Amino acid sequence: HEFSWNNVKILDQDPPFLRRIISEMIHITRQDNGLN
Repeated sequence: HEFSWNNVKILDQDPPFLRRIISEMIHITRQDNGLN
């Protein structure tokens, strides 16, 4: 494979790690039949 490093495009971005983890914790605790 050859890569064209001059034509790099960002396809997707994740929010900051801590914000994502907190959001996941909130959604997990809101579930009625959660595993935890």
